[in-house]
Amino acid sequence: MLAVLSGILMTGYSGCSQQPDGNGLGVRAQAAADRQRAELTTLYTETLKDPSSDRSPGTRRAAAIALLVANSDNAIASLSSSLNSGQPAQVQAVLGALATQDRPEPRLEKSALTAVDNCPPVNRTALGSLLARYAETSPGIMKELMNRAENRTADVSSRETAIVCLGEFHSNAATVTSTLIELLKESDQPGIIKATNFSLEQLTGIRDQTRSQWRVWWQDHRDRPPSTWMRETIQVQNRRITELEGTLQRDRERDQLVINRLIGVYRELWPLLPTEEQLESIPGMLRDDLPDVRRFGVDRVAVLLRDGEATPAIEDAVLQRLDDPDLEVRRKVAALLEELSDPELTDLLVARMEIESDPEVLNSTLRFLEARGSRSHLPAILPLLGREQTRETAVATSWAFLRDSSPPEAIRTAVMEAIGPIDSTSDDPETMALLVLVSPDDKLGTFEPLLTHSDPMMRNALATAMLRRDQTDLIISKGGDPAIYPVAVEAALSIPLDQPMERINQVIALEPPQESQENIWEEAILTASEAVPARDQIALDDRLAMNERIKESVRIRILDQVQARDSIEEVEQAMILRRLAPLLIKANKSKTAVILLEPFSKTNEELAQIRFMAALHDRDFNSAATVNEQLEDWLEAYESLRESHPEASVAVRDEITQRFNEDLDSETRARLDISVDPMMIEPGNSVEEAGAADDQ
Repeated sequence: MLAVLSGILMTGYSGCSQQPDGNGLGVRAQAAADRQRAELTTLYTETLKDPSSDRSPGTRRAAAIALLVANSDNAIASLSSSLNSGQPAQVQAVLGALATQDRPEPRLEKSALTAVDNCPPVNRTALGSLLARYAETSPGIMKELMNRAENRTADVSSRETAIVCLGEFHSNAATVTSTLIELLKESDQPGIIKATNFSLEQLTGIRDQTRSQWRVWWQDHRDRPPSTWMRETIQVQNRRITELEGTLQRDRERDQLVINRLIGVYRELWPLLPTEEQLESIPGMLRDDLPDVRRFGVDRVAVLLRDGEATPAIEDAVLQRLDDPDLEVRRKVAALLEELSDPELTDLLVARMEIESDPEVLNSTLRFLEARGSRSHLPAILPLLGREQTRETAVATSWAFLRDSSPPEAIRTAVMEAIGPIDSTSDDPETMALLVLVSPDDKLGTFEPLLTHSDPMMRNALATAMLRRDQTDLIISKGGDPAIYPVAVEAALSIPLDQPMERINQVIALEPPQESQENIWEEAILTASEAVPARDQIALDDRLAMNERIKESVRIRILDQVQARDSIEEVEQAMILRRLAPLLIKANKSKTAVILLEPFSKTNEELAQIRFMAALHDRDFNSAATVNEQLEDWLEAYESLRESHPEASVAVRDEITQRFNEDLDSETRARLDISVDPMMIEPGNSVEEAGAADDQ
């Protein structure tokens, strides 16, 4: 609030200075600036003097400070009026504003002295502190207060205020104490005695003394030299500080006990609330004045995120707590970052990193950016590479940004300068990989021995970095290492596309050192085959067929993607299907073969015959009949299937006996392994009985 008020005021002043231009524009601008200053002064005065009890002390104090900054006669008059208003809130605000100045505003000195007449009791000590500061340049103030305190005809409240104010004149402790002791002797008024005791306690640090005890104490101290008084005054202040610290600590402990009980009630009752009420309550909890309540609110958001019930409004509310003054709140929010869904979150966090100083919050932010950031965010990461507490995470994030491609020289130089000297024998894989990625070309050879490091993660990271630095042949040569194998395959695939056969031959030669890595190999073969022209695919398939480790399913996938190319010629497509269809039939994917071969069933006799066999294998007998209705061809197909696919041949035999029943004779039935016409079973006999008779 203070920053906002002061900023508005200073902007209003500096933005409207008079600029003579010979046309009267400067005069008009000055008049506009004067009006703006007057309006601001009115606004701050109204804020300071607002009779509402809802106006916070901080807001009033900020308004008073803004009036001090304004430094106009009207502003000073407003402050003087509030200081003498007798209203505790206004008096407190002005005294608090003056306390921020190295030298209190001289024009308010008389007003401060006049305020003694009607100062609220709660403001007396603060007023005394202010008058003691004014007395440094106006010694007569102390004398004025002493006269007011001793004046028996003056208003009692005014005398009490003057007495309390004197208790703040520590630099003249002996003189003031003498006056207070005399007052204690002469006065019988309870208010005067109480105020005098209070001031003596403030000056000496001695508590709970009676009038007679003060007189005895004074007999021992009245003739002491000023240096002794000064030393004892310092000791008194030290004791007061210790007492205040003790009181504050007790207050904190008491407050913390209450807060703990409050949070305990929250934790006990919160799960009983419906989710809708929880969602409505959390934004208010996240804005609560108590840090413990805000921490509890963040914890509840974590539960909602885990259960998938957090709304965008809840996410936005918890994100605002990244600016929370309480460090633990910020840390709790930072721990949730990876669970938030705001697409603009990355840019927000990058901006926050410039003002955040806590390593734990920064490391959580870096881990988030590692997963969801991009290379464009690298400049914000570089300063954290040089900080010991954030270096490891910043290195991991930088490596994540840069590992997928070779960074340009400008970026390599910037990272090297930011990261500073690093032990080249570090055991952290990401640190060493980043170092390889950004080192000068003539230094790369020094890292090659690390490709045989005992840590497989180190070998993998180093190989990746080496590949980014165009060490392709070196990495391919290390493909027998399971840790480096995936990178070696990537290196083979990095061979230019205009060399398709060399590229795929290199991939095929990189047989996996472990069975668990065969999928990597197969996918790489599939990828490399995409660049091979259709005319060379049969030769490629011949080579694949010769390798026992390459499954027929891989060959099927390659041939299938080739025949599906938009640019493939019909002749080439037929050539590919001639190789692909038998593989599909063998793999029990006959239906696919039937569909793929359908366009060629009337134009290519060889493919039509293959489609006929595929349809029979798939038990799609109608499709088979559209290709061939000759009994002899069906019988030959049956005999072939009986050898290669016995389970499919039974259905084909049954279809032949039904479809060609009238054409079957004893010879053809023998070829079908039947001697009884299954379509001519005598009444009362079952198929099983007929089969048994046939067997006999």
